[in-house]
Amino acid sequence: MGRPWYQWAVSSLGDRLWLEADAAWQRKALGPAHDALARLIQQRDFPRPHEAWLRLGEVHAARGHLRRALGAFRRAQEVDRRGESTKVTFQAVGALTHVLHQHQRFILHVFDEAARSRALEAGVPLITRDTPREPLSMLAARARALRRDLREAAHTALDAIAELADAKALLPKWTDQSPCSELEQHGGEEGRALAASWRVAQAELYEELLEREEPLFDAATPSGAAQQAAAARRWDEAFGGLERELGKDPELVGLLAEAWGDRLARLDEPAAAERFYAQAQAAHERFASRVTSGGEGAARMLAVERVRAKRAA
Repeated sequence: MGRPWYQWAVSSLGDRLWLEADAAWQRKALGPAHDALARLIQQRDFPRPHEAWLRLGEVHAARGHLRRALGAFRRAQEVDRRGESTKVTFQAVGALTHVLHQHQRFILHVFDEAARSRALEAGVPLITRDTPREPLSMLAARARALRRDLREAAHTALDAIAELADAKALLPKWTDQSPCSELEQHGGEEGRALAASWRVAQAELYEELLEREEPLFDAATPSGAAQQAAAARRWDEAFGGLERELGKDPELVGLLAEAWGDRLARLDEPAAAERFYAQAQAAHERFASRVTSGGEGAARMLAVERVRAKRAA
């Protein structure tokens, strides 16, 4: 949009972030605009959260991140209590949904979109570091075993989970299917348990897809190049990139290496997962050793112990 955004008096952090995002938008600095809006969404004192989500959707759309844009516009609709932006968001949601359907690109209604928005607002990961990662091969086996026991209404959902888990990816064939909802309705206790496990796996596969096709990182930086390699599952390249960054930013290296170890455990590659877990542990230990405060050092050691437990498992 070419018009200036609504101008607020600079009286709070939320107001300052709004003006920072506006200034970045005006000079077409989309990365800084995104970062300011993501922080703004987390400010509870900002009186117009729907405006922040609407602008975030515009930034995503300008970057070509259509799935992310659709999610932001839908959230703008949800938090717009007075319906002030109803026409704009309705048109944006309709247009983006049509484009994504045409190109068979995954759209957000097959995922727990509300949970994604709440996680962004709270500034926390959608899936926590200590969430159990059941390998995809095990999820496929569970889905096939349940097919013998559950009624026919649940079979399509089970087939979807088995095929997606075998492929270790989200497939266009199932772009509009919601196996979790079907299992929760028709799968009984065992079906609901599988649905809960699949929601976590599905969310992680979707995050990987976004990292690959709608990345928020800067691939021109060393850490961004490593993230780009990991999103494409070029694991040796990703590992080497993190090794070169270990001395500069052990905190970031530890977090990324642990996340990729989790991803590889999910992808049934335990040896590769162990390699990244070892890298994560070394980085977490280096980061913990740099503090002088006992309390802060103890908090950082929790990450070390978490990765040790994953390696032991």
